[in-house]
Amino acid sequence: MSKTLKDGLLNIRTAKQGIERLEGQVSHADGKQGEQATIKEESEKQQMEKTSRHRHHPDHPRDCPDCIRATPVKEISYLHLPVPSLYKRKPFRLTFVGLVFLAVSLWYAAESAMCELYCRPAACSSTPCVWSSTDPTWGVAIPVKLDEWATNGWGRQVANQFSEDASDLWADAVDFVTGTDITTVDMSTLDFYKKRQHRRRLRKKGLSKPPVESSEDKAKWDAWHAARVASERVENAREMGYDISGADESIGGDERL
Repeated sequence: MSKTLKDGLLNIRTAKQGIERLEGQVSHADGKQGEQATIKEESEKQQMEKTSRHRHHPDHPRDCPDCIRATPVKEISYLHLPVPSLYKRKPFRLTFVGLVFLAVSLWYAAESAMCELYCRPAACSSTPCVWSSTDPTWGVAIPVKLDEWATNGWGRQVANQFSEDASDLWADAVDFVTGTDITTVDMSTLDFYKKRQHRRRLRKKGLSKPPVESSEDKAKWDAWHAARVASERVENAREMGYDISGADESIGGDERL
């Protein structure tokens, strides 16, 4: 009886030791798994910190290198600039920026084509170089030619007159502020356009002086006038059917002026 009891106690002790060893193995395995989980969490956290350096804009496609790659090759900063869209797809319609862009593109194409046909040349590649002072320049070719075709240039004359009056008023205002006397301005310091404006302003104010004509200039003008009158008289006589001799045709023609 005592032997059976001893064997039972021994079996219980052995089972207890086995359970303790099993518990130790289970706890050791749990510790390893916990360490592995901790290491994995730390690596994921580091990876998220690396990838979180690039914050993507929600309205842009994720096609940049840092967006499609888990870990960037090197630290690169991307700047997303918000560019307004030119049109909308559903339904298709142009935005305000798209309408402005379309209008500017059409104007640029039309202005370039018009200027290619009618603008004054920037440089002459052929001789003779034929152009007119009224030919437009790039940027105003369309309004100038439309005005020429519609009103025979009346609108351009009105615009030029308005521009001259406005520039004269501005020059008068500048002279008033600076205390400049228009009659004491040195003409030699002005360019061609400033000289013309200065004479025009003097004429408007009644301060322009009549040009002084010397006796030599008067004789020259009289000779030119006599030669022109004689030439016109010869042309009129020829048109009326009179036979004009060669001597009469050369009236004033051989005189050095």
